[in-house]
Amino acid sequence: MAETLPFNQAIELLSKVSESTTGKKIVSTVQRTDPIGVEINSMPYDKALLIIVQYANLMYEEKEDLIVVKSKKKEEERTADTYASIDQREVKISAVFFEMDVQKSKKLGVDWKVLLSGNQSDLSGLMRTEAENSKSGGTGGSTGGSGSSTSGLQPEFNLGASTNFNVGGFFGQATALFKAFEEDGIGEIIASPSIVVRDKSQGTIQVGSDFSVRTRDFAGNTVEKFFPTGTIIDVTPYIYNEEGINYVLLDITVERSSFSTNETTTEIRKTNASTQVVMLDGEETVLGGLFVNEETKTRNGIPFLKDLPWWVFGIRYITGSDATVERKKELIILLKAELIPTLKERFAHPDTKNLIHTQVDKNQKRVKYYKIKESSINGKN
Repeated sequence: MAETLPFNQAIELLSKVSESTTGKKIVSTVQRTDPIGVEINSMPYDKALLIIVQYANLMYEEKEDLIVVKSKKKEEERTADTYASIDQREVKISAVFFEMDVQKSKKLGVDWKVLLSGNQSDLSGLMRTEAENSKSGGTGGSTGGSGSSTSGLQPEFNLGASTNFNVGGFFGQATALFKAFEEDGIGEIIASPSIVVRDKSQGTIQVGSDFSVRTRDFAGNTVEKFFPTGTIIDVTPYIYNEEGINYVLLDITVERSSFSTNETTTEIRKTNASTQVVMLDGEETVLGGLFVNEETKTRNGIPFLKDLPWWVFGIRYITGSDATVERKKELIILLKAELIPTLKERFAHPDTKNLIHTQVDKNQKRVKYYKIKESSINGKN
């Protein structure tokens, strides 16, 4: 066979020889018409097939009744995004997002600087109401003039004397505190997500929505571009081991954003915070100070009459008025970092626990914890 013979014709010739000698037909899954590029003279067909296939950077597989010529398997490219070794470390990031009404919290005397300071504190003594805090050195429990008792003060938010918190070990207890705040309308837990992030890889948690803006490209086509808003946390963990101690450096970026649109433009309001925290396995940290102003339009006045249409003699304007109520809210974020065993460690010590049953048990324990707290609060009241 001449070196200018097309590849597909060479395979057909060798297939006829193979069928006549061994009964096996040669089939090529690769359609090629370029020359074989090598001259074949006086050699067995199987050796000629091997030379032609290797020269074309292909391979063949011999089966019981067939010989298949095919492409070589491409080796997977190992990159940092597509490959992980069996010693790759991971971190489980758990978060609790609590949104608090600043005005209502001031009435209770809540100061989150105590939590952020990292010192152990008795929060039952800090949850005193604004009216009680304003009383300075009064005795006897009565007010002058009317002689009425001070028992008419705003109700005290009593968490019990044993409600001690310490940054680095209060994740469950702080969540219970947030639940108590939620029941009293001081704030709400808006989300409690949990993600697993690889070492030196970025993980993102977003609680909110994406909004779109339509623009035109250079060709005049309409292009819709999306922007994320809400509460967004980007966490990049860096795992280290020194002197036998495993610890994590968390690179944290927090964004609180909202958007507003009008006829001419779209505005994104942002509050950003960036920090780096060094944490041991299982430790927690608190992020606070992310404020947002929320405007709510309300209508006050005489019921039914204030809601009449404008064309009913203009009665709605006489019996009611519109008001815009602005509320300042603060976002408190609890973060907990837990090191996950490597694949090698999990293979050496397999965990036979059922993850679903384990999570159900944890949730049931939390419910019992909240019920105990609620009963103790009601008992003291």
